[in-house]
Amino acid sequence: MSTHKILFVDDEESICISNQLQLENRGFDVEICLSGEDAVDKLEKGCPYDLVITDLRMYGLSGVDVFKKVRDKSLIFHSKSGHKESDTYNHF
Repeated sequence: MSTHKILFVDDEESICISNQLQLENRGFDVEICLSGEDAVDKLEKGCPYDLVITDLRMYGLSGVDVFKKVRDKSLIFHSKSGHKESDTYNHF
């Protein structure tokens, strides 16, 4: 049985690590990136991920920027934000 591979992207290391542990405890293979730039590098190198979970608001490249740069890949993206909904949707 193959394990689904997830790339978790957030500029807050503690959030990355806690989510990585929770997802790995549920059987997923999880890699983390602490910036949008690192995520784009991994994705452009062809790393095989089934799902990308990214924070929308990060220093440097945002989650939306990551999506725009690699949207031609056949990936599922899920975005998250610690900000209120109206702030988040204004960036699309």
